[in-house]
Amino acid sequence: MAVAVVVAAGLLGPVQIAHAQEASAAIITMTSDPGDAVGLGQGYELSRAAGDQITFSFRNDGILYMTVQTAGGQQWGLDFSAPAGQQLRPGVYANAVGRGPTAPGVPGMNVSGLGRGCNTLTGSFTIENLVPGPVAYYAPNLNYLQSLDLSFEQHCDGLEPALRGHIHIAEPPAPPITIGIAASRPSPMTAGEEFIITAPTAPAGVTGSLNIIYDGFLRVGGGYSAPNVGTAYVVANAGVHHYVAELVRDDLPARWTSPELIVVTASRTPTLAMTVQPGSGLSAPDSSNRATVTVAVAGVPAEPGELHIYDGNVDLGSGPAVTLAAQETPHQLVAVFVPADPSHPQVTSAIVPYVVRPCACIPVRAQNDTPPYAGSLTLSVAAGTRTTLTQLDPATPAGHPAQATDPTGHRHAWVFSGHLTGVSVTETRPDHPGWILTGQADGFVNGAATLPAANLGWRPAFEADRGDAEGAIVLGAGVASQLADASSPGLGAAAALAGGGGLGTVRLGADLELRMPDTAPTGHYTSVLTLTLISP
Repeated sequence: MAVAVVVAAGLLGPVQIAHAQEASAAIITMTSDPGDAVGLGQGYELSRAAGDQITFSFRNDGILYMTVQTAGGQQWGLDFSAPAGQQLRPGVYANAVGRGPTAPGVPGMNVSGLGRGCNTLTGSFTIENLVPGPVAYYAPNLNYLQSLDLSFEQHCDGLEPALRGHIHIAEPPAPPITIGIAASRPSPMTAGEEFIITAPTAPAGVTGSLNIIYDGFLRVGGGYSAPNVGTAYVVANAGVHHYVAELVRDDLPARWTSPELIVVTASRTPTLAMTVQPGSGLSAPDSSNRATVTVAVAGVPAEPGELHIYDGNVDLGSGPAVTLAAQETPHQLVAVFVPADPSHPQVTSAIVPYVVRPCACIPVRAQNDTPPYAGSLTLSVAAGTRTTLTQLDPATPAGHPAQATDPTGHRHAWVFSGHLTGVSVTETRPDHPGWILTGQADGFVNGAATLPAANLGWRPAFEADRGDAEGAIVLGAGVASQLADASSPGLGAAAALAGGGGLGTVRLGADLELRMPDTAPTGHYTSVLTLTLISP
């Protein structure tokens, strides 16, 4: 299988940056006892906010260096180190001595400024907070320091007066490491063409060895040709090839990679013949500005493998129908056959330019700013609605009927009747899922006497003007008074007046009949009929 030819490539060493880093926020406060040789009994506050330049370097060997150039031209230096062979971490470091080699287990420190320092010193420091940043931002012996809080006390030359202070550093979080990759020529290319692959890394200051890998196994370059940019010079070979840039550090297990770059290259003497229908110049059929074309490929080898159609470096699939977008520049179509046996070479067609013109469409749009209409289901009872029941003539069988269950034929009840009116249901919900309207009465009260609501019955009815409801409205079944039918609960239990669905208004009523025992006290009897509208 053919591989890319490297025209020129070189691997450079890690790019070094300055070992001093300017803090985004840094404050150093110090107080000095009378007789202290460095602070001379004064107080000091150094901060970047006041225009002081504060820089520091935090090394992997456990040493923190800080320098201060104040706005007034004064200089300070502050050094802190862990015992030999250890790293600086949060904790208390007692019995510190001056800068330079120390005995095993002994930390070091030195604070000097204004041209003064200790000949010998003793002291201690406490690290309340220390947050290093991610690896690979600086040279191998230098770390990124994100935040620090450190308090210290220093005595010069074995004397009691002390210089005490606190250091606060706050850096923003380090940005993530990213690696890009791009080719200097658009895909597809023709075999034999030279092109350059560039791999920029970010942020500035990232160090390590940058490699550009070809088809998953062969390094073709990657040395830095400019700050933070790796480069490989390549000669295109026929087929579909995959490149990726990789950043590694010998001193770290971490590894960073770029997205995959796909380069499609056509043979100089193609063995696949590709035709596209309809002919170039097709117009997109609608405002999506995309068109479907049919690709026919001849000369495909008679062996296992995959045939793919590429538009530049975009795999459109195996065809024969592929979708292309309208664009100003032509599509660059090429067919590639990849044998299942990796030892067999890939076969490509010639590049076929193809144009899809934008649709001659005029968009028509409407902006609806009105919230969706929800509608409502409403039960209405006309204001002042009341029904007065009138007693039928007690001297007639209709007004004083015989009870069918009494074999003696004795007449047991007085009969009252009336018509309920003024009730309507209006449905405006677009989906009109349906509804049912029920009624139930309270007992009839006359002073201390109460008749059960079961004595009241009804026969539902539409009003003469039944309304404009569109759906099928079904009236409820009639309910007899319990004194007319001993098995009936009357309107002492909820009974359906009507139910149905459909948009519009329906007007409803009912013929009411009350039967009361003929032994009931005389007087005015009153009840309340409650209507309930139910819907999903």
